[in-house]
Amino acid sequence: MFELTIDDERVTRKLNALGGYAANTYNWGHAVAKEASRALTEATSTWQHHPRVEVLVLSGGRGRGSASVGVSVISRAFHFVDRGTRPHWIFPKKPNGVLAFNADFGAKSRPRRLRAYAGHSRPPKVFTRGVYHPGIEARGFSELAVKRGQRDGVKLVLEDIERILRARTTFDIEAARARGRAVYGR
Repeated sequence: MFELTIDDERVTRKLNALGGYAANTYNWGHAVAKEASRALTEATSTWQHHPRVEVLVLSGGRGRGSASVGVSVISRAFHFVDRGTRPHWIFPKKPNGVLAFNADFGAKSRPRRLRAYAGHSRPPKVFTRGVYHPGIEARGFSELAVKRGQRDGVKLVLEDIERILRARTTFDIEAARARGRAVYGR
């Protein structure tokens, strides 16, 4: 699980203007974590096995200006790709077994990118008793997802608060006009 902590002064100011709590922004930490989760889902969308992403609000984000949220990815393959691997030998699981794999390979992800690519695995087929794998360069999905979650999630929360404040202002103006009509008979 990776954790992201958001302490955004803009959100604090907007929540104070709103009165601190509103149904739409009550759990805004979840909105931020959801954006990070969405980024991870997009980055792995072309994978045959889609990793399960879980979101958890650890603290705050409930009408406050700070939140701590956790995003957990349940997939060993994801963690190998996210963190990378060192060069290593690969041998068959069965004694005297043989490895078989396609020699022409294109990855479905790129380092430092939250984008899914088509990738490929094509012949010629290679059969061998062992192979030295050059390792996987870390993609850094988790770090990139945290940054996107903070940027886009906070933006969504601020837009939501602005919508609520505009609706209140419109309501207040209409209510004042109605009071004015009642007082002045217009």
